[in-house]
Amino acid sequence: PRSLPFLQDLPAILNWLGFMWPKERIQQVLEQVNSGTRLDPHNFIVCMRKVREHELEMVQHLLQKHDSDKSGTIGMREVVPILKEIGYEMWDISAIFEAAEEAGVDSSEMDLSGLWRLLLTYRKREGFANIDLQQIDGAFDKDRLQSLPALEAMRALRELGFTANFLVMQTMLSKVDVDDTGTLDKREFRKMVRMLQERETLNYKKAFQAALPEGAKGLNEQEAEQAIRDLSFRVNRQYLALAAAVCAKTNREDEPFLDQMAFVRVCSYHSRDLREVSKSN
Repeated sequence: PRSLPFLQDLPAILNWLGFMWPKERIQQVLEQVNSGTRLDPHNFIVCMRKVREHELEMVQHLLQKHDSDKSGTIGMREVVPILKEIGYEMWDISAIFEAAEEAGVDSSEMDLSGLWRLLLTYRKREGFANIDLQQIDGAFDKDRLQSLPALEAMRALRELGFTANFLVMQTMLSKVDVDDTGTLDKREFRKMVRMLQERETLNYKKAFQAALPEGAKGLNEQEAEQAIRDLSFRVNRQYLALAAAVCAKTNREDEPFLDQMAFVRVCSYHSRDLREVSKSN
């Protein structure tokens, strides 16, 4: 069995649970406890209580910040920037609406309780839209097993179009399989898909920073196209041009360009398209 983790392992634990917290926010929680303490069941409960209190406080602050008419409620339009400030990078807005529906939340008039329920449900769904969950669960359920052995889980991931090498898959598996069974249940399988997508997103951010000219606020279309080609994607120029135009309009700039968020969104689009091609082969 694995030894009890230290509180320094909190970032990995929170990531497994679906929290998208930056290091600075996690550090604020760690400063309130003894960082040399082992996470036995009691200390884990104390630590997670502080995490919950911190996040609830943050959600309350963000709701007040985005509540433009001071009614105590917000609409779905304000939910997107709130979730982004919490740390979630969403490329499919339908995932938020579907999480709200599952949580039984009125998306047109959401108070703190409703926003909190939405956040918990969105996290439970690993941020996926219904169509993604259907595909992920379909790959998992193909052999009608309650849990998949490691090699079968990798086979299912390749059926979903993920092409990461064996070493990467093994590393991800060890992060998800916290009970050391050598198998993944459906919940753990969903987490592994989410972590693979997070790994891709990190690579896109690195590619953006590597291609960004010194002092520039973003990439023009030619620079972005080359950076996308360097990631081994075939570029959809129409989509790239649309993303650059939307980014410029959002930032009130005359010339089309892609900031990091827009670039990652474009790469995610190309990655999804490439996975669909891999699945059909």
